[in-house]
Amino acid sequence: MKTVTLSLLFVRLYGSGFVATEYGIPFADPVTFLVIRFAITAMVLGVICLIIKPAFPTTIKELINIVSAGSLIVSAFSLGVFITIDQGISAATSALIISFQPLLASLIANLFFKTKISMV
Repeated sequence: MKTVTLSLLFVRLYGSGFVATEYGIPFADPVTFLVIRFAITAMVLGVICLIIKPAFPTTIKELINIVSAGSLIVSAFSLGVFITIDQGISAATSALIISFQPLLASLIANLFFKTKISMV
């Protein structure tokens, strides 16, 4: 039950980000909006980390690798979405395009790296 609840919460929060972006972009340029969103997210995740006390990387090198890779991937993805919404693409269309990313990544992995794709 806990897994289902957390999964539904994640989907709701993730989906609402597209709508919030559509309403927020007219008041700030995409980069400014992204920085504000990341600052708020960092504060919320900081509080969550203080409460649940997750395991963190054991070395500075691991921490730097995880933070840099995660930041670059999320910021590039988010900035692309913010710019498309700023250019007039609807949040729903952006969300639909983004939802195909796992399928596209699987197909590319299969074509170029011969990775076996499964439903599980």
